[in-house]
Amino acid sequence: MDKASTIVLILMAMVVCVAIGAFGFQRYQTSTCPVVSQTGQQLSEQDQQELDKLRLLKSSAVSSIVLFGEVKSISGNTITLSFGDADVSSVIEPSAEIHFVTTKGAKAGESTLAEFADIKITDNVQVETTLSSENRLIGHSVIIAK
Repeated sequence: MDKASTIVLILMAMVVCVAIGAFGFQRYQTSTCPVVSQTGQQLSEQDQQELDKLRLLKSSAVSSIVLFGEVKSISGNTITLSFGDADVSSVIEPSAEIHFVTTKGAKAGESTLAEFADIKITDNVQVETTLSSENRLIGHSVIIAK
C-alpha cells in the first residue's frame, strides 16, 4: 500500500469517527434536555426530577410501593395516611387483602383477617400499592398494626 492510499484511509476513518461522535452527541442532547410541555415552556429542574421519579415508579422494575403511616382520614374506599408532615392517599381495591397484625406481647407477629371497615382513624397501617395509569396509588394489601 502506498502513502496516498494510507492517508485516504486514515482521513476516511477520521470522518467516520467524527460522524459517529456527532450522532452520539445529538442523541445525548435529546436524552438529557428538559422536557418541553405542550405549551412550549420548559419544565423547571424540580418538575423534571418529579417527572423522572414518576416514570421510575411506573416502570416494570417497581413491582409495588409500600406506604406506612397513621390513618388520618377515610373517605369511601380511599384512606389518607400521615407520617411526619407528609400525607398520602391510596384507593383500596375491594379485593385487597386486609390483616390485623399483633405487634406487642406474647402474640406479637400473629395475623388475623380483617375487612376494610375494620380500619379506623389513628390506626397505624402499612399499604402495599401500585401506581395506576391515572397516577393514583391503588392499595392491594393492608396491614393494620395492633
